[in-house]
Amino acid sequence: MYENSIIHLSTITIFDNYLKSEEEFFRIKDNFVFVHNNFSYVVNFVISKNQPQNQNYFDTNITMSEFKKIYKMSHKQDLLALQNILSSESKTDIPKINLPVFDFLCTFSKHFLKNTIHNPDINNFINFPYAIGIRVQSSRNLDFYDPDTWYGDTDTYYIIGYIICNSVAVM
Repeated sequence: MYENSIIHLSTITIFDNYLKSEEEFFRIKDNFVFVHNNFSYVVNFVISKNQPQNQNYFDTNITMSEFKKIYKMSHKQDLLALQNILSSESKTDIPKINLPVFDFLCTFSKHFLKNTIHNPDINNFINFPYAIGIRVQSSRNLDFYDPDTWYGDTDTYYIIGYIICNSVAVM
């Protein structure tokens, strides 16, 4: 599995390196941190180049550039409050995210609460019920232009699940 950070590199550089690795899966090593039931959780999302054969696919308009913004958010509050905070009328405390990314965070929240509420599976891959499409640009999209390729073209990659890296009690 290819592993790398996404927050300090350009999307094109990140995915060029992923494609060169020839690995099927990409573990995002940046920590998505949130609190639930007095525990702080650290999660890494996992992306696939190909749509998994045994997993349905949900198309979105999420771009990797927009997805990276979730790592700028502070999740010191309980996960149940995440949707309320993201949809609150006062948007000054959170970075601006688009609706597809908001939907992704809601989907993740519901999945986490449903599947890991009693016994979080630390350091094991947890599969989403369906792959979530994410639009990504790499050099492959920039290297050639033909009548069917336009500036800004992207390829679809798939967020297929996550790994809970750590769980720590908080006071």
